[in-house]
Amino acid sequence: MRRVRKFLVLQVPGGIAKSPPKLPKSLRSETEGQRIQGWHPSWDAAINLLKESPLAEVAIADDDGSGTVIVYFGRWNLEVEQAVMAKTKTKWRSSKISGVGEYWCNLNFSNYAWDWVGGAEREVPFRLEYFERHAEANPDGIVSRARALISELRDVVYGPGKKID
Repeated sequence: MRRVRKFLVLQVPGGIAKSPPKLPKSLRSETEGQRIQGWHPSWDAAINLLKESPLAEVAIADDDGSGTVIVYFGRWNLEVEQAVMAKTKTKWRSSKISGVGEYWCNLNFSNYAWDWVGGAEREVPFRLEYFERHAEANPDGIVSRARALISELRDVVYGPGKKID
């Protein structure tokens, strides 16, 4: 997994909740979004946008040009929205944001893994590669078993004390 380090934070029209996890090309090409390096500053910028505009919805996307939404802040709880889930086939984890109003924070679990970094205030997104997505989607499948076998062989060859990223 590679860590995502550059983010695009932008305010989006209210109807965008029907089409995550991709931003429309018109929004990706605009320069209105803030390009920010670092996860925590991106999160803080998104929360500030929500506080400035009470009816706004904000997305944090990967700033690699793909427009993949990492986090979507809005009035929609995408984890329970069956119509959205069936349409996009994206797994979301949603939680209520305190102190901002009636907003939900929706984390994209299909394209990103989430983990805590020592001393961090919140989870950090990691980009899942092709085989990692398949291994997580089907833990008993051949891809998952092959990855586990490769990890075991790597540990045997390099020894238990050697950490490989």
